[in-house]
Amino acid sequence: MEYCYECERYFVSAEALRQHRENSARHMTHGSTSIFGSTTVTTPTPPVRASPQTSASGFAMAPGFRSWSSRPVTQTATACGTARDDTNHTIDTSKILIDSLKGLYTSGEYSDLVISCRGKEYHAHKAVVCTQSDFFSAACRGTFKEAQEGKIDLPDDDPRLVDIMVHYLYHFDYDIQLHGLETDRHRTNDSEPGGGALLTHAKVYSLAEKYLIHGLKAVALRQFKAATARSPDIDDFLPAMEEVYTSTIEDDRGLRDVVVETLCKHSEWLDEEDVRDVVKGLGALTYDMVIYMRKKRIF
Repeated sequence: MEYCYECERYFVSAEALRQHRENSARHMTHGSTSIFGSTTVTTPTPPVRASPQTSASGFAMAPGFRSWSSRPVTQTATACGTARDDTNHTIDTSKILIDSLKGLYTSGEYSDLVISCRGKEYHAHKAVVCTQSDFFSAACRGTFKEAQEGKIDLPDDDPRLVDIMVHYLYHFDYDIQLHGLETDRHRTNDSEPGGGALLTHAKVYSLAEKYLIHGLKAVALRQFKAATARSPDIDDFLPAMEEVYTSTIEDDRGLRDVVVETLCKHSEWLDEEDVRDVVKGLGALTYDMVIYMRKKRIF
């Protein structure tokens, strides 16, 4: 449906509008102008349409329409994902997109990919998952079984960490309290996931590396740093330290540098026998601490 702003009339096609403009003397003196070539585009706001009826000539009849506004509305797009009109109303386009993804996460509508882990299924979307994960992107291409069936099973992973991973893909963040992981520090059954906040973030970091989700890895690092900055509990830090140095490679300095800096900051922890035992078993940690202290000119 095309609209002529000079005549306040709808037309069923662009061709009909073009013919109208060529044949109408009104357009000889009234041009319609749009300004392009910058981030600002000025266009009149179309009227509210109330069940238009089309004539035999192909033109939509004008009666039954009323104008929203008699003046154009200027919308300015900005680089940070917002739009602003000349009434100073700001539209956060990024929020609109994220809210839409949250809706897909909740409803599972239009799903074309099923991710499962130990009995729990997630009705996901390839356009969301594969664009953020090189692993899932490769699995959904070619002649792989997963690509043919649209199903990917993750039987060897912690179900609640997978829950965090899928949640992140649609929300671009995660909160461990929502997944029941922060309060499981004293779980005694080793077959079940557990640990405090730091250990959870370290495990999420490792899972993100496994499935090549770079955004999730960055969020896990950020949250790990924030948790260590809040006077971490040694009972939480110790298993997290072990997890970091056994689940990351030497060149992956993200969490390792945070662990070394935190341990040097809380050097009194080295008076604890269990801390010494862990440090003794992690030769790479000892080396990193020596290099860190040398850079800081501690000796």
